[in-house]
Amino acid sequence: MRIGVISTVFPTKRNPTAGIFVKEELDSLAGHCEVRLIAPIANHYWFGESRSNDAHQKYPVLRPFALGFPRWFMQRLYPSSMAATLRLADRSFFKGCDIIHAHNAFPEGGAAVKAFGGRFPVIITAHGSGLHLFAMKSALKPGIVKALNSAQRIICVSSYLTKILRVLGVTTKTVVIPNGIDLSFLTPGDKEQNSELLGL
Repeated sequence: MRIGVISTVFPTKRNPTAGIFVKEELDSLAGHCEVRLIAPIANHYWFGESRSNDAHQKYPVLRPFALGFPRWFMQRLYPSSMAATLRLADRSFFKGCDIIHAHNAFPEGGAAVKAFGGRFPVIITAHGSGLHLFAMKSALKPGIVKALNSAQRIICVSSYLTKILRVLGVTTKTVVIPNGIDLSFLTPGDKEQNSELLGL
């Protein structure tokens, strides 16, 4: 299986911890299937960033330019501008993908549906900001709800987000998959001993 992933939250030269949860997920997923990532870089972060795959990656990463819009100016156009970027990249990069997975409802979810809807099944992961912040704006809500209702499945990182989806009028089937943790690094310990160690 080949999965095309879209995410603007992914580690960059300027911010190496940005979207580290997406990177960890894809690093793990790459052990089970073929992964290809398009991580667009908005214009205000463009200069000084790497545009191509890092040597240590387990999968190809494409970092194309995406015309971004700030919160105070025509922000509703962001999914359309990103969709144009994705269509250009799709000519070769996403060829042969079985599914498209977009991280975040806005702008990635809307862009994925505009660029690939009808050609590939689209799955959108709702991490929170797309619903807590962007979907609450009257100018953005209709486009976000339309994109979510056009997806084949929505992954929510918490059960609370599924309730927000229903309030917004989203009817697409959802599944809750919380963000994972590395149990080789973070393991449960003795509560009393840890409290004493931390001086609590």
